[in-house]
Amino acid sequence: MWRSGWLLSPATLHPKMIDFRLYRVAWLPAIAAFVMVMFSFQSIPTPIEPPVAPTAFDADRAQVNARQILNAADERAPGSVGDRAVADLVMDRFSEIEAGTTASQSFKLSVDGEDAELRNVAITLPGDSSRAILVLAARDSASGPGAASSAAATATLIELAELLGGTDRTKTVVLVSTGAGSEGAAGGREFLDAYAERDLIEAAIVIAQPAAAARGGPYVLRDSIDAGSTSAQLARTAERAVADQADRSASGRGVFADLARLAMPVAVGEQSVLIAEGVAAVAISSAGERPLPPAADEPGDLDPATLGEFGSAVVTVVLAIDQSTTELEHGPETYVEFGGNLIPGWALATLALALLLPAAIAALDGVARAARRGQGEGHAIGWAGALALVPLAILVLVYLLSVVGLVASPPYPFDPGRFGVGPGELLVLVVIVAAAVSGYTVTGLLRPPRSSRRGALVSALGAAATLGAVASWLLNPFLALLLAPLAHVWLVAARERPRRLSVIAAVVAALLPAALALRVVTGAVGAGTWDLVLMVADGQISTLALIALCPLAGSLVGLLAISQAPSDHGRGETRPSVQAP
Repeated sequence: MWRSGWLLSPATLHPKMIDFRLYRVAWLPAIAAFVMVMFSFQSIPTPIEPPVAPTAFDADRAQVNARQILNAADERAPGSVGDRAVADLVMDRFSEIEAGTTASQSFKLSVDGEDAELRNVAITLPGDSSRAILVLAARDSASGPGAASSAAATATLIELAELLGGTDRTKTVVLVSTGAGSEGAAGGREFLDAYAERDLIEAAIVIAQPAAAARGGPYVLRDSIDAGSTSAQLARTAERAVADQADRSASGRGVFADLARLAMPVAVGEQSVLIAEGVAAVAISSAGERPLPPAADEPGDLDPATLGEFGSAVVTVVLAIDQSTTELEHGPETYVEFGGNLIPGWALATLALALLLPAAIAALDGVARAARRGQGEGHAIGWAGALALVPLAILVLVYLLSVVGLVASPPYPFDPGRFGVGPGELLVLVVIVAAAVSGYTVTGLLRPPRSSRRGALVSALGAAATLGAVASWLLNPFLALLLAPLAHVWLVAARERPRRLSVIAAVVAALLPAALALRVVTGAVGAGTWDLVLMVADGQISTLALIALCPLAGSLVGLLAISQAPSDHGRGETRPSVQAP
């Protein structure tokens, strides 16, 4: 075929939307980053063992302490009369220990919309060193008596204080009965903020649910409410103590679960707040991470044998750290465990960025090609941006519903079991879903602009996807690692005449890593869809992180829209006119 005397090649008639050769070359840094990850492994620090046999924990006396707490107040909502009565009881018992110095810290907090007076009660047992070991136990119970959880934890704390008060200590031990543990671990936050020698805290051990009749792991809780890791040696020491004293071995949860907890930092318990504040902390629990439901936390559910075993595990950890002559090994600042080793967070962050690079280069090249060929790239970019505005509007809607009181915003970490889903909550969820659907259908955003060719549309969606993924990387590289497939999925639609089912299947497959990670995290803490809405409302799920996800979400909707569009709707390519010979 001839035009102006020149022979036109098939490539000229059907110009490529995407240069896949450039895309393949851009994978070389990702291969190098993967090799670097393989060489970045670090050994897990060995657990610390006390040089002498741990002093025996008196389970009988701890059980008596728990019964006294329950008799004094079987209802201990934060700031209630019962909570204050047990605080007085703890103060009296601490005051009887001659070796220690007691202190009380008062603070105010809004509980269920009303101002409440709360109190932390602490005893400091000085040692030869100013280095400190912090032991915390929440005293309150948001619903029910909390027999196997907060009552047993407070009883264990009292027995531990009396036990340590009669022994020699190498390090200073600070034991704190915290108030408002069920209100975002407010007591632990308040104590840490006011503690003048915070930098001297070597480790913190949280006593959580130590007497459950139905035991279940994980027994050592080490996750944070932000993308941080606790001391690997402290975690291993606690796991060894639980294995020795309670005959409960810690089974590794796997590299993907570790990555999920860093990518989506949702956790419960006071240790999660301490780790986020930079303190090496763990919690020891006989009933796993998920808070016990009130029906399993009655006085009859307090198991003396479990209380003795997990109380002994706490004693073992405290004495091991106290008698250690070296500081705890933290390991990398952030890490995941893999095959008996630690993969540093910086290596995973580098890998995530390298995995995003090919998609970013291909998208930018595609946008530039569309601009050079006059394929309506301006309208395509505007459409891709408008697609991102709908999830952004939904985010604003959730915040507005929180302001008017239709969505609660409890301080995090909270017990997901406290917030059930009733008719009002279902109505709010329906409103949110309806707003999302109408945001795309009523505005006509599901119809790609006819003024833009397919190459421009797909490249614009690719640019939006990579923009969202890179922004996520800046905020949380571990989340970006899970989102990396979503930054590449638009390339399926860039090929000539892709099948609709192929595009849909590719989108679903790309969503799987993030969806499975969300399932791992929510399953661990017992959270549901409504709890995720509450986490958005109270800011636990970062606003910036959610904004970064909007272009990514919009690009997926755009891909599905293109796959369903008629064959002549925004799918053709600009072709030069051809004259017959």
